[in-house]
Amino acid sequence: MCNFAADKSQLWWLLLITALVLTGFIFMFRHIVGKYCRFIQEQPERTSALKTFPVRGWVIVIFMMCLGMALKMIGVPVAFTASFYSGLGPALLTAAILFVKK
Repeated sequence: MCNFAADKSQLWWLLLITALVLTGFIFMFRHIVGKYCRFIQEQPERTSALKTFPVRGWVIVIFMMCLGMALKMIGVPVAFTASFYSGLGPALLTAAILFVKK
C-alpha cells in the first residue's frame, strides 16, 4: 500500500498533470487506433496475433514499457507517478473501447 500526502498546492498540479496526460494520450491514441485498425483489416483472414501491429508499433510498445520501468527505478516521486498513470489509464481504456467499436 502506498501512502503519500499532497498539500492543496500540490493537488492542483497533480490534477493538472492528470488532465494534460489524459488529453494528450486520448488524442494520440485516437489517431493510432484508426491507423492500426486499417493495418489489421489489411491482414489475411487468419493471422498471428504478433502481426496485429507492424514492427514499428511493437518497438514503441516495448520502449514505453521500458521507459515506465526506468522511471520507477530512478525514483520519480510517487505523487507524480500516480497522477501520470491516473491520466494514462483512462486514455488506454478509451483506446481499447475504440478498437472494439471498429
